[in-house]
Amino acid sequence: MRIFLALLLGSAIVGFLIGLRYRAVVLLLVGPIIAVAAAIVIRDFHFVPAVATVFASLLVNQIGYLIGAWLGTRSITEQFDDRNDRDC
Repeated sequence: MRIFLALLLGSAIVGFLIGLRYRAVVLLLVGPIIAVAAAIVIRDFHFVPAVATVFASLLVNQIGYLIGAWLGTRSITEQFDDRNDRDC
């Protein structure tokens, strides 16, 4: 159970950090790395739980990316609005 939670937390953090800084192309490059890392860590699980864990890790990674991208876009929009208010 600890391995599963660690994989999910790590995937969420990586996705969030990618979302704050980079575009979706980086997410496409990191996705297979996360899948392989999760598969290596859970190699002693049975097939169905292992597939479900890899799928959950990728899903949480993408959700973290969406949250990070949303927060990054939101902060950029707020900075742009602040600059426009000062110019008027």
